[in-house]
Parts: sequence; C-alpha cells; structure tokens
Amino acid sequence: MRMNKFSKLAALTLTGGLVLGSGCSFGGLTNNIWKGFGYALGGIPANIVSDLVLANFLVDDTDNDGA
Repeated sequence: MRMNKFSKLAALTLTGGLVLGSGCSFGGLTNNIWKGFGYALGGIPANIVSDLVLANFLVDDTDNDGA
C-alpha cells in the first residue's frame, strides 16, 4: 500500500516538473484561456449573421412541391 502511494506521488512530481520545466507557466495558460474565450464570443455574431444569410438569402425552400 505504501509503495502504491509513493509511486503515484513520484509520477505526479515528475509530470509537474516536466510541464513546468519545459516552459509552461500558469500565466501563459490563463492567457490562452482568455484568448479562447474572446474568440468564442467573437464567433457568436458571425454565427448569427451566417445563419441569417443562409436562411433568408441563399436557401429558397418555399417552392417545395415535390417536382
């Protein structure tokens, strides 16, 4: 039981050391999170505009008589 806990602790320590030692920092992580959030917010108006254009101007499904 004791060896299992030690191996988990060793694996977590090694992983954390590799991540932080390779140039990854928490500041960069939060910066990427905020950039992604901003891109997602910017995509909302683009999606609304594209839905309006596709629904109202490009797709004409009013003449659907089956012919």
